[in-house]
Amino acid sequence: MKTYGTGRKGRPARMLCALLFLMLVFSLPGGIRAESGLAWDPDLILAADAAVRMKLQKPDGSPLEVRKDPSLPGRGAAPEGGTPDYTGVVGYAALPNDPEISRSYVFDQAYWRVPLYRKTGEGYTQEGFIAHKMPVLVTGQALEPDGSGRCSGFLDVIRLDTGKAGSLDVSCFCTVPYWKLPITEIPAYGYSLAVYRETPGAAPRDEDGQSCSLRDGTMVLIPIEGAWPVNNPDPAHLTVQGVVFRDEAGNIVPKAVYFREADLTLHY
Repeated sequence: MKTYGTGRKGRPARMLCALLFLMLVFSLPGGIRAESGLAWDPDLILAADAAVRMKLQKPDGSPLEVRKDPSLPGRGAAPEGGTPDYTGVVGYAALPNDPEISRSYVFDQAYWRVPLYRKTGEGYTQEGFIAHKMPVLVTGQALEPDGSGRCSGFLDVIRLDTGKAGSLDVSCFCTVPYWKLPITEIPAYGYSLAVYRETPGAAPRDEDGQSCSLRDGTMVLIPIEGAWPVNNPDPAHLTVQGVVFRDEAGNIVPKAVYFREADLTLHY
């Protein structure tokens, strides 16, 4: 069987790929803002290439400068007032922080979907979906403060997988790929899924302090902060709040359960 890209014979192929990658990087204009070495980020490179090919511009007519800025709060948050400037930012579509997220998101959907919109004469109309975690480039925004320390409105975006344009509700835009963070930090940004695997130590407990018997492989929804009241019976050992869905007399009931970080493996 013939193979490629392995052993000594694969070295020229790997060197060629590396050379082509470097040529792509250095052929791009200086429209990438390097923050903490992010100029080598593949999403930034794709976004910069799209900005050049599509001749994207700022409102003042100058070329759009693409950047990643994890320090910029996502989802329209504006803790100091005003309006966050997302134009030119490479970020991610993310499931809305809706406290009504239900069992269907754990079991019934192959992947999480985020509503995608298009501009119309009267505003914005939903037109399909975009996958949760999809990288996008923001090309424009229409935001207004809503009086709660956040802004509402829409972001014009380009998908980095297809180059197609659309619009996202700002509440579905994150500047940080939070699913790559430690599981204890994820709730500050959004929802995620984890898989339970029992390890020696404190067992999961519900908010009444009762031990919970869960099968290995049980899917656990990790909610965003504030979606569920926190009544942790053992915060010194059980550091992660999760939601499990149980069949009680034929009804599927969500239940808050508290876990040790070691018992959970991030799934989505």
